[in-house]
Amino acid sequence: MANQEMSKRNFQDEKLNQETFLSHQAQYLRDC
Repeated sequence: MANQEMSKRNFQDEKLNQETFLSHQAQYLRDC
């Protein structure tokens, strides 16, 4: 049960990291 919670949180973190990465990339492309 706790394991499921962990993977769910990890999944959310992954998504957040991806969104952050994409926004940084977009910012970088805009600055160039």
